[in-house]
Amino acid sequence: MAKVVPLDIKIDVFLRFPKKNSLWPETRLLPFRWATLYMSSSLIALSDGMQAGWSSPIIPRLLLPSSPIKIDEDYIVWIENTYMIGGLFGLGITIYLLDKIGRKKTILVAAVQSFLAWVVIGVARTPWMLLLGRLIAGISGDINYITTPVYISEISHKSVRGSLGSTVYIMMHVGILLVYCIGPYISILNTSIVGAVINVVQFLTFLGMPESPYYLLMKEREEEARKSLVILRASKNVEEEFKSISESVNEENRNPTRLLDLFSVKTNRKGLMITIVLNAVQDFSGMTVLVMNLQTILDDMSSTISPTFIPIIFMVFVVISSITGAFLMDSLEDKNF
Repeated sequence: MAKVVPLDIKIDVFLRFPKKNSLWPETRLLPFRWATLYMSSSLIALSDGMQAGWSSPIIPRLLLPSSPIKIDEDYIVWIENTYMIGGLFGLGITIYLLDKIGRKKTILVAAVQSFLAWVVIGVARTPWMLLLGRLIAGISGDINYITTPVYISEISHKSVRGSLGSTVYIMMHVGILLVYCIGPYISILNTSIVGAVINVVQFLTFLGMPESPYYLLMKEREEEARKSLVILRASKNVEEEFKSISESVNEENRNPTRLLDLFSVKTNRKGLMITIVLNAVQDFSGMTVLVMNLQTILDDMSSTISPTFIPIIFMVFVVISSITGAFLMDSLEDKNF
């Protein structure tokens, strides 16, 4: 008779950590359940990446006589703008939800919103419904891009926090690549179904995941925080790390941060300037516009290569660069970047 293997056994799917000295088990191997946790929490970024790149292969199809949605060129710019405007609305919502209902529930809210966006876009038969779907997608995307890195950083060990935190951005780029691959060849409805299915899978797999121990300690739910940490580390020997997290949270409670601290504290000013410069360089480089309009740009160029194929090659290199950066992040000193 075949031997029944318990479901909670650590199966042979592991990820080796780069640091030698850490609080992890002596094997320094990441069990499959943790890999599932990180993938589940960032899976929504795959769907949001599809939304970010959706306009590139879909806009040329919307302008065809056979398009299911009769749309003028005047609406085209708003298909992109409403997605970005949604991101602005999502910022305030994210700040409120993060500490009000927790990291986990906020991610689940974003998953539901993203699913709703795909449904609205899939069934849209008027430009206004299409714009509504894009607006909802923008709100969901902003909530995800802020909340998921926070959640992953709070549940990860410091030795791999940087690389795992970048998972959401890798998945976003993979999502853009995915919509570039399928968008030109299947219907708008079927593209929406693919995105919606990803959201359903993410929602169902993430329901059983633990809340961030940092958030639970912020809400003075110590026993729940300890249980969460035990699940995350797959070990009952978490007292040292639990004490470290508790001290960190208590320090934050004793000395709450203020908006002015961004400018009055030297290290904060430095971090703020680096963030502003890097984001400004990315935005003013036109990367966002390029991702959203790449096929349209290529349609206006004479080339022997198909305009639907070049965007795929472009995103393959972007994905490779993202993965490379994630692996280097924790193996080299942060100051080297």
